[in-house]
Amino acid sequence: MKSMMKSLALVATVAMGLTACQNDFEEQVQVKDSVVVNFIADSAESRTSVDTSGTAPVFSWGADETFAVLEQTTSLAEATSVTYKNEDGAANITATFNTNAGQGEYKYVTIYPASGYDSAESIESVTLNLPSVQTMAEGSYDPAADLMVSEVVTTDAQPTEAQMVRFTRLAAEVKMSLKNFGVEFGDKVQSVTFEAAGKALAGNVSVNLTDLFEDDGTAHKFTAGAEMSSSVTVNTTSAGDVYFTALPATLGAGDAYTITIVTNKYLYVKQGTIPEGKSLAFAAGMVTRFGVDMAGVAPGNKWVLVKDASTLKSGDVVAIAAKNHNYVLGTNMASNYPKASETQVVKIGDYLYHPISDEVANMVQKFTLSKRDDARNAFDFYNGTSDYEGDDDSGFLWAPDSGNKYLKLQSYYSANTQFDVTIDENGVATVIATNGSGSSKQMMYNNSTTASSRYFHCYSEITETRYICIYKLEGAVGTIPVVKADVTVPVPTSSDAKEVVIAEEGVATAAAIDAVTFNYVGDWTISVSDTVKGGTEDATWLNVNYDEANNCLTYTAEPNSDAVRYATVTITATLDGEDPLTWSFGMLQKGSAVEISIAEFLTKSKDLNVTYKLTGILTEVPTSGSVSTAYKLADKDGNVAQIKYLKTDAGDQVPGNDDIAFEEGDVITVTTVVTTAKGQGGNSTYPSYYKGHYRLKATADPSIVGYEGGDAVITIATEGNLLPADGVIEGEMAEAYDFVTFNHTDGATTATVTFATNSGGSRSAVFNFTYGLASASVTVGQKNDPSVKVGWFLVTDASELKVGDKVIIAAKNPDGDKDYAIKKYTSSSPSSTSGIAIELQGNEIASVEGVEQFTLESGYTDYTGTWAFKSESYNTRYLYPNSSSIKLTTTLDKKSSWTIEIATDGKVTLKSKTGDSSTTKNTMMLNWTTSNQTFGAYTASTTGKGAIYLYKYYN
Repeated sequence: MKSMMKSLALVATVAMGLTACQNDFEEQVQVKDSVVVNFIADSAESRTSVDTSGTAPVFSWGADETFAVLEQTTSLAEATSVTYKNEDGAANITATFNTNAGQGEYKYVTIYPASGYDSAESIESVTLNLPSVQTMAEGSYDPAADLMVSEVVTTDAQPTEAQMVRFTRLAAEVKMSLKNFGVEFGDKVQSVTFEAAGKALAGNVSVNLTDLFEDDGTAHKFTAGAEMSSSVTVNTTSAGDVYFTALPATLGAGDAYTITIVTNKYLYVKQGTIPEGKSLAFAAGMVTRFGVDMAGVAPGNKWVLVKDASTLKSGDVVAIAAKNHNYVLGTNMASNYPKASETQVVKIGDYLYHPISDEVANMVQKFTLSKRDDARNAFDFYNGTSDYEGDDDSGFLWAPDSGNKYLKLQSYYSANTQFDVTIDENGVATVIATNGSGSSKQMMYNNSTTASSRYFHCYSEITETRYICIYKLEGAVGTIPVVKADVTVPVPTSSDAKEVVIAEEGVATAAAIDAVTFNYVGDWTISVSDTVKGGTEDATWLNVNYDEANNCLTYTAEPNSDAVRYATVTITATLDGEDPLTWSFGMLQKGSAVEISIAEFLTKSKDLNVTYKLTGILTEVPTSGSVSTAYKLADKDGNVAQIKYLKTDAGDQVPGNDDIAFEEGDVITVTTVVTTAKGQGGNSTYPSYYKGHYRLKATADPSIVGYEGGDAVITIATEGNLLPADGVIEGEMAEAYDFVTFNHTDGATTATVTFATNSGGSRSAVFNFTYGLASASVTVGQKNDPSVKVGWFLVTDASELKVGDKVIIAAKNPDGDKDYAIKKYTSSSPSSTSGIAIELQGNEIASVEGVEQFTLESGYTDYTGTWAFKSESYNTRYLYPNSSSIKLTTTLDKKSSWTIEIATDGKVTLKSKTGDSSTTKNTMMLNWTTSNQTFGAYTASTTGKGAIYLYKYYN
């Protein structure tokens, strides 16, 4: 039988500079009858080919072809065997069917090649397949991709004679010429892919073989299947003409296309769109010729999508990419996180294309995999210094333990540089930080419209838009450098020790030393020496070990009931062929408070880890409510330490004496640390703790002995909650008095004093007692002989006053508990005038110690009958009212001039001439509270203040 060939005229179309030549054709093949129905088979040696060297394409049958033949009666049958023979250029197909007699109608159809037949329910519903991956024959397309079907042959019985059939092509034949493309010496083309986004170029189609042809005889009535391919990949070594077949499709203006060339070494990708007024048509049974200009297409590395994590191994060079976005982990590790490449990559099938660039911002970051654990599919990702200019960062990608989610690089591998890797069949990679704690551990891509905000990091919430995938650089083998040991230890600074601190109660269960980052490489030794910042003996109280399971250092420590103690930990790493590496850091354990004197405390340097116990005399107590003003503790030699923020052991503030009833003169014990420079004493930012206090009190009965003489008993009492265990009460007279005898035995709580008869003015004696650091004094007075007036007596008649008299200004406490006089001035410009308690013996002041004395002078010359009070401490200054305060001035004027009115009971009205009305604050009075006594100026109508009295010195 002879094959009937029909040549058609050349049709020329032009699209985007590509020349297409289309030719349609048909085949008529006579088939011999046989007891078996036979059709043609395919072979690798000689396949159906097309000769396009002339003006018209010429098709011919090869020596070996394959066919599928179907028989349709009441059911569908497929030939049990098919044979083929090329006889004089004709296809002789023999198909064998099971005997099927007695059917009313028989229909036969032949499909070429046999591999193009997929399945069928009937010849009205047949699934055919055009492969998306084709292997080009020399100078022709892949015969296995030349999809043809015959017209249906209808008989009334199984044929016994040969049947004539006519084939028609469902596929379009394509000849694509690569222009201006060449490869370097030693490189070789492996495949070429043509892709048209959104077009069905290959895959399964559904066909009704009884209604295959249009009215004009063309064969293209079919329905594309669900799994279609928009690309055809041709396995070929040709760098010029590339042949393939495709399903009918037309690329119109604006449609995109991509040409991908894979060589031994590189990828080449050309992308473009069909311009206005042009088209590229693939028509069934016709040949389309066009050219592609590859000039300017740069090579890219051959990154291949990994779909099976078990194929990864140490030494593989990989890149990390976003699965659903065209960005990869790119530019060098800056600003805490690895940014995505600033230019997009191209994904072609399982390949990733990114032209090789010397710009850091546009590069693909290369990582070499290192596998340390054969039992797990876990890897370290090493980024060595690459070929890209400016990429100086190298190291192992690591994920944070917690908190900060950004990936970084470090120069060594550790627990946090090891990632478990799993990959599904679609290439979605799950990359998890193996040893991290917390939730932010899975690697993901964070997309953004802003280039600086596109980055890869670790997070717990992974969505499809954040999936990542891994591409492997085909044929590449990377190198992991020899990584030396790395340890981070506390580093001393000029201001602080930076030691690891252990509580005084010790640690029984091994605890991790968080301040030390320990990366285990090589062999280690760990030694611990007990030091007072310099010794070498082993620290038996401290054990430091390496915890291999958790890759960290741990320690245990015994309780410390003594002073703070120190240790030095030294870590030594030994690597084969390398000099040993060592790191050292300090550890200290706090201890009990060290009891030292105030003088010693003032010599100590700042050290927050050493607690001291101080006992001293309170010389200054902050006012009620203040927590930051200093408490001043003094010793008997005048050394003073300042303590702030005093608290109880329960943590309560001790502001002044509100919570704990101590007062100036008491002996107090505190524990504290030195937080200020040497010699400054105390601290301003750390609390001290109150441990107790005590005091000594002395009272006399009677406090005033009659002028006839006699005894007074002094009672001495110790008070407080921290009395010295070895304290002994001792007493003495303040000076050698010839009119009194003193009788006291050490330790006794009473003493007796005996006064001789007094034949002169009033007199007194002072007696001092001590108990530990506490002291107390008591004054016992003796009345004067009534016939003699010598000393400081109350003035009850203003006529007794004259210029030059010495006087004391005093006031009576409204509660009647104590009387006060103006306290001796310690400043010539006081902010106010303070009072000091005095003791009276009837109308006489028994003692004027610490009391300010004034000399009476005439007031300002313009104010007849006024007086001026000149200070004894600052004898050029005079009393005057300043608002509500009483102060000193150098000016003798209206302000410092006073009128004096004295009632018969001695109550004095002192008015400054500054105010002639009753509303002016010019009357001197005592302003009294439980914690403060000052003398001030008030209106005449003011009540609730202490009245003023004058005491004059008589001799």
